[in-house]
Amino acid sequence: MSYWLFGVAALFVLYSLVSKRLSTTAVTGPMVFVTAGLILGSDALGVLDVEASSDLVTLLLEVTLAVVLFTDAQRSMQATGGPRLSCRGVC
Repeated sequence: MSYWLFGVAALFVLYSLVSKRLSTTAVTGPMVFVTAGLILGSDALGVLDVEASSDLVTLLLEVTLAVVLFTDAQRSMQATGGPRLSCRGVC
C-alpha cells in the first residue's frame, strides 16, 4: 500500500491547524509544502519515495493546479469587488 498519500493528507491537516497563526507571518502555504517536500523527499530523509511518472502523482498535481487557480480567482474577485470582464483582445 502507498503510504505517501497518507503523509500528504496528514501534512494538509497539520497545515490547516496552524494556517491562521502563519497568516500573520511571511510564511505562505506553498513555502511550507515545498519545504516539507524537500525535507521528506528522496534527496533528504527519503521518507517519501515517489516516482514522478506515476498516475497518482499526475492526478494529485492536476487537482492541486485546479485548487490554486480557483483560489487565485477568488482572491482577485474579492480584491476588485467582483468579476470584471475585460475587453482586451476582443474589442
